[in-house]
Amino acid sequence: VGEKTALDLLNNYGSLEGVYENLDKLTPKLGEKLKNSREIALLSRELGKIDCNVPVECSLSECTYTFPFENTVKRFFIDMSFKSLYKKNELFADELGSSVLHEKTDLEFVRCELHSVGEFKSVLPERAETLTYCEDASGIEHFTFDGITEYVVSHEYSLFEPGISEKDIGNLLGKYFAGNNTTVLLYDAKKIMHKYYASGVKINAYEDVRLMQFIVNQLEDRESPEELLEEKNMPPEFIACGLHKIYIGLNEELKRKNLSELYANVELPLVEVLFDMEITGVLTDGNVLEKLGAKLKTEADAYAAEVYNLAGEKFNINSPKQLSAVLFEKLQIPYPKKTKKYSTGAEILEGLKSRYPIADCVLKYRTVSKLLSTYIDGLKNLIDGNGRVHTEYKQMLTATGRLSSVEPNLQNIPVREQEGKELRAIFIADKGRTLVSADYSQIELRLMAHFSGDPAMLDIYNHGGDIHAMTASRVFGVPLESVTPEMRRRAKAVNFGIIYGISDYGLSESVHCSVKEAKQFIELYFKNFPKVKEFMNETVENAKRTGEVKTLLGRCRKLPELLSSSFMTRSFGERAAINTPLQGSAADIIKIAMNRVHERLKATNSKLILQIHDELIVEALDEETDTVKKILIDCMENAVKLKLPLTVEVKTGKSWIDC
Repeated sequence: VGEKTALDLLNNYGSLEGVYENLDKLTPKLGEKLKNSREIALLSRELGKIDCNVPVECSLSECTYTFPFENTVKRFFIDMSFKSLYKKNELFADELGSSVLHEKTDLEFVRCELHSVGEFKSVLPERAETLTYCEDASGIEHFTFDGITEYVVSHEYSLFEPGISEKDIGNLLGKYFAGNNTTVLLYDAKKIMHKYYASGVKINAYEDVRLMQFIVNQLEDRESPEELLEEKNMPPEFIACGLHKIYIGLNEELKRKNLSELYANVELPLVEVLFDMEITGVLTDGNVLEKLGAKLKTEADAYAAEVYNLAGEKFNINSPKQLSAVLFEKLQIPYPKKTKKYSTGAEILEGLKSRYPIADCVLKYRTVSKLLSTYIDGLKNLIDGNGRVHTEYKQMLTATGRLSSVEPNLQNIPVREQEGKELRAIFIADKGRTLVSADYSQIELRLMAHFSGDPAMLDIYNHGGDIHAMTASRVFGVPLESVTPEMRRRAKAVNFGIIYGISDYGLSESVHCSVKEAKQFIELYFKNFPKVKEFMNETVENAKRTGEVKTLLGRCRKLPELLSSSFMTRSFGERAAINTPLQGSAADIIKIAMNRVHERLKATNSKLILQIHDELIVEALDEETDTVKKILIDCMENAVKLKLPLTVEVKTGKSWIDC
C-alpha cells in the first residue's frame, strides 16, 4: 500500500497489530493484500527499528566533530566523489581552500606567461630531467621543467612582437620531445602527437599521465587535466606542475598494484601504434560508395513504400509516436506488454515480425536507412583528399580495455545482414598492395578454457576439435557424426552466451525454444563442463569480496554494481565479473600482438591499418604479402602462453569484403 493508505490505517486502528485485527472491516481487495503480506509487513517494521543492543566500541565523546570540517573530511569527500560537498568551501576551514599539496607548494610554484618567441627561448634550460607538457580544456599550452615554474603560452599578437605559434612551440620544445636526456610527461600523448605532426615534430620517448590514471582506475578517466587536478584537490592554475606531482604518485601506484608492466610494455607502446594507424588511414573506393549508396536508397524507398501500403497511409516511419499509432491503434496489432505506453523498439518489432509483415518491413527499412545515413552519408564527410578515412582509436574508454573506433566507427560495421557486409567493399588496398586480415579464432572461448581449466574444453581445443559440434555431442548425448546443424547452432549459442552470463530466458530467445528447454540445456552444458560453472561462481564471489576483477595481465575493473540495492544492477555486475576476465584478456592479447606486428612491419613497406576487436588488417605491398602473413600469424599466435593454442585465420584480398 502507499504512504497515504498506510497512515490512514494506522490512524484508524492504532498499530500494525490493530490493522490485522480489523481486516474484516477493510475492502476485500485491501484485506486480501494485507493478509497475504503479513509476514513481510512485520519484518519491515522490525527492519525499520533502531537496534539499541548493537555493541558500540567507541564512546560518545569520541564521536564529536569540529566545524568547519578538517582537511581529512574534505579528502574523504573527494575519495567518495561527493562533488557537491567538497566544492563547498564554506564547509571547510579557510586553510582548506586549497589542498595540503597546494599549501606546501604555493611558494614553490611560480606562474609565468610567455608572450613572445624571445620570452619562450629565454626560459629554456640547457638540460632538464623532466618536461611536463599539456593543453588545458580551452587549448592553451602549459609546460614546466622539473615541476617548479608553470609556463603558460599566450598566442596573442602585440604591436611590437608576433605571438607564439604552434610551430614555434614544436620547434622550441623539439629537442626535449626527442627524449634524449629529458623524461617527457604528456597528458593524452596521442592527441599531442597529432597536434605537432604537421609541423614535422616527432615526440619519441614520453610518459602519458592520463593513460597511467586510466590504468590505475578505469572508472576515473579524466578527459582534461583540470578534471584530474580537481579530483586530486590540486591548484588549477598550476596544471603542468600538478601533473608532474601526480605522475610521481601514479608511478608508485602502478608498482603497488602490479600494473607497471601492463602500462610500460603494452599500453604505452600502443600509443605510437594507434597514432601511425590513424595517420595512415584506410583507402576507400568512391565508385563503390556511390553505387552502394544508390542501391541502399532504392531499397529504403521500397521498404517505405511497402510499409505505407500495409498501413494504408503515408506517415513518418522514423517517428515512434506516429508508428505506434499506426501499428497499435489503427491496425489494432496486440501490444505484447502490459503497459499503456507503447514502444516501437527493435525488441517489440522482432517479436511481431513473424505474424505481421509491416513490423518486418519497418525493421528492414530501419536497417537500410541506418546504413545509408551512418556509413554512406557519414563516410563521405570523412574522406580526405587522398581518398582515405582516418578513424580515431579510443584507448581510454571501455572498462574492459577494448579499443573503440570513432569518426568513423569502423569496428561497428554490421556483418550479419548482406547489406552490412557489402559496406566492406568500400575499403580497399592501394594500387600494388593487398589487404591481409588475421582473425583470432574463438579467443574468448579459449580464454574460458584457460581460466576454468576445464579438462573437457581443453581437450577439445588441444586436439583441434570443433568446440560447437563437440559441445552439442556431449550435451545431446549423440555421436559427433550425428550432430545436426540445429544442434550445433544451439551449442554455439550457449558457448558464446556463457561468456556473457546468458539466462534461461535469453537462451530461449536466441535459439527459439521454451524457457524450460533452455534451462535444461544450460544444466546439461554445466554437467559436461563443470569447471566452467565453478570458475564463474568463484569469479563472482571473489569480485563481491574484493570489489574488482582482473584480466590476464592484471588489468583491474572495479565493480561497484555488485553492491547495488537494485537487482538488475547487481545482475549486470555479476555478468561483468564473468565477462571482463575474458573480454579484457582478449583485449590485452590483441594489444600485445599489435605492438609486435607494428615493430616487425618497420622492416617492410607494409602498414597495419585496422583493428576490429579480434582482427588485424595490414595493407601490404603485393610482393610482401607472404611475409606479412607470417608476421601476423607469429605475433598473434605467440602473444601469450596459455594452456591451449591460440589460432589465427588469415585471408587476403584487394578489398575488405574479400577478407
